[in-house]
Amino acid sequence: MNKDPLPKSKTFILYVLCELYTPISCQSLAETAQQPGLDVQQVLDDWKQFLHQEYIKGQLCYSLYHSSFRDFLQNTGTLQAAGFDLTDINGAIADNFWKFFYDD
Repeated sequence: MNKDPLPKSKTFILYVLCELYTPISCQSLAETAQQPGLDVQQVLDDWKQFLHQEYIKGQLCYSLYHSSFRDFLQNTGTLQAAGFDLTDINGAIADNFWKFFYDD
């Protein structure tokens, strides 16, 4: 894990993973966070000590390892320092699911 602060786009990836509460593949996380797959994989690699990895239907999926890490990320002070609001993050997740289920 890098000691320099993460760019906001990479921090957003962690927050999407935090809010999903379910394992997700790198590709699906990239689509949901609207970030390049390479950036998402780099974040997953950098933060692997905090992530649980499991294969679901042949795909490597990731989820947060400890609920305490989720609690830390969702803490109001942490959110403010990161410059995020959970409403925005959950909105991005909802938009992605809407596109998946209802777009042609």
